[in-house]
Amino acid sequence: MKMAGIALVLLVFIKAGCAGPDQIDTFIMDYPHGENRIHVKSTGEAYLYYGAAPSAKVIRKNTFSVDELYNIFKENLHPNMPREEWPDPKSQAGMVTIKYADGKEEDFLIFDMPQITGEIFDKAKENIEGEF
Repeated sequence: MKMAGIALVLLVFIKAGCAGPDQIDTFIMDYPHGENRIHVKSTGEAYLYYGAAPSAKVIRKNTFSVDELYNIFKENLHPNMPREEWPDPKSQAGMVTIKYADGKEEDFLIFDMPQITGEIFDKAKENIEGEF
């Protein structure tokens, strides 16, 4: 029985060492910054906001996936920094906020992505079900 206990402990350590990336709970994309924002939860719920409006449009559940959105943007996520430090201070910028299941949160800048963000916002608009 002692050998089984040791094997169990080893499996726990091996699994802990092979843990994958943090699980994304919420993906928020704002582009251009302050104009349009999409808020997607890992549960499939999604909301579309315009400007500073406090109300949101409810998007059909499971229209978006937090993991798919992350994969679309991951190569274009830049650390949040002052404009003077941007690769091109004249860029059109937006923000991506990723909230993880463990409570961690990260903010990133995205630059000059009107086509990709436009497609996402168009898809959101096509799937509006109501208001929140």
